[in-house]
Amino acid sequence: MALVHTYSALADSVAHTNSPMMRQSKNFDIEAFRVVANDLSQEYPSLRACIARIHLSLSQLQTTAAKLTSKTDFSDQQMFSNANPCHPIWVSLQEDITEFDILFARELTGK
Repeated sequence: MALVHTYSALADSVAHTNSPMMRQSKNFDIEAFRVVANDLSQEYPSLRACIARIHLSLSQLQTTAAKLTSKTDFSDQQMFSNANPCHPIWVSLQEDITEFDILFARELTGK
């Protein structure tokens, strides 16, 4: 579970920065996430679909952020809007992480 939230924080940094250097320095290892997520989904099969959506969003965010050029500069208002192509992906990711938290809590409590 900590892995999901660690990647969520990294995703926020990648999605909401104007600095290409910051985007690259905050880049995350999708393969490492996949390996741990695969183990988690084996242990908790009910989380598999949600984990797959999180993995897909992280991959999309990484690809989209890599395409932004050094000339890409968003105002503070644009940074957290659809003018920033990373923002909608980040919003979707946050929704999936919220769902993951709910499902994981149910798995732990048996409810």
